[in-house]
Order: sequence, then C-alpha cells, then structure tokens
Amino acid sequence: MTERFSKNKVIIYQKREVSNQITRNTLKVKAFMKKHEIPYEEREINELSFAELSNIIQKSSLPIDDFISQKSKKYTNQYGKNRNAFLDLTYSQVINFMLSNPTTIKGPITMKNDIILVGYSTENIRVFLPRLYRTLELQKK
Repeated sequence: MTERFSKNKVIIYQKREVSNQITRNTLKVKAFMKKHEIPYEEREINELSFAELSNIIQKSSLPIDDFISQKSKKYTNQYGKNRNAFLDLTYSQVINFMLSNPTTIKGPITMKNDIILVGYSTENIRVFLPRLYRTLELQKK
C-alpha cells in the first residue's frame, strides 16, 4: 500500500456541507494554520479510501465513534432510533458505511504524522504548533 500522507506537512481532510460549501470548522482550521504559518495540504474527506480512513482511525487511538457525526441526517435516519444496530456492525461495516455516506464522517480531520484532531477545538488545535512556540506562549501568561 502506498501512503499518501506527507511526513512534515499537516493534512486537512476537509468536510463539505451538502451544499458543497466547506464547513465552518474546516475554515477555522485553515485560518489557524495560515495565521501560524503552518504549511498544510488539503484533501477531501469524500475521497478517502478504505485503507486511508482505517489507517487514520487506527493511528488516532480514538474510538471509531469519534469519527462519526451522529447529527448527520444519514446516521440519524439509519441508526438514530436504534443505536444497538450500529453497535452491532463490524469495524469494516462501519468504515464502509462512512465511506458510502461521507456526510457521516466528522470533520475536518487534521493530521500530521501521528497527531490527529477530529473537528475543531481552540485548545486542541494548538498541538500542531511547534513545541517551542507553545512553551514561549505559556511563559507569557
């Protein structure tokens, strides 16, 4: 398998609304990267392969539920009233469900090497700043 992940660059798997507009959280992640002059590469969530999505989830050590937008229409229509039916799916079935319904994938997914952030959080996004920068910033407070 050929890895498409860049070693030294942040990759933002951007999520789009049904209207094809980039989500607000994706725009916030990009603005953060630009503000701090962190180079990044954009990719589309809906273009992920089975192997790529599986690799991201495994590298993250987060539960697979953290990658699923339980507010998405497709998820709520299919599993909203019967969470047990979702919990009974195999890992491969969940990945395939997500890939065939990209709106169910929580995003954006931001990663660099083994650092993976799902969604946007003003606290957690700072993990992509160089350690020295974070240390200096803490000393100022």
